[in-house]
Amino acid sequence: MRQSKNILTDKEMELVSLLMKDCESTGDIQKKLKRLFAGTIEQMLESEMDEHLGYEKHSNEGDHSGNSRNGYEPKTIYSEYGASEINVPRDRNGEFEPKLIKKYFFVVIWHSLFAESNDAICPFVFPGAVNATL
Repeated sequence: MRQSKNILTDKEMELVSLLMKDCESTGDIQKKLKRLFAGTIEQMLESEMDEHLGYEKHSNEGDHSGNSRNGYEPKTIYSEYGASEINVPRDRNGEFEPKLIKKYFFVVIWHSLFAESNDAICPFVFPGAVNATL
């Protein structure tokens, strides 16, 4: 009997089990992965904001700190899952510069599932496009 080339850890298997629920087609899986991808980026941006401000969201440490959260800016990112709308957090002083998704850039995130390397692959180039590898 052949063994799968996709050997997963226990945590990855747990995630696969959750993803499989309510999926009846590969399209359903793609939709869930797209939401998971965008949600992961948003959570990483929230962590960057916590680090930038020096306190977690809803913490009393931020009271009278001189800078605080100030809503979100919508941004569209493009990946092999298609276009995803994410919310990038803002701070009152306008000093927050996300490392993961840069401000004012058109972002194309492309990781080839078929390439042996982790290099970003962007089959189309736009002025101001940024390639990022995740």
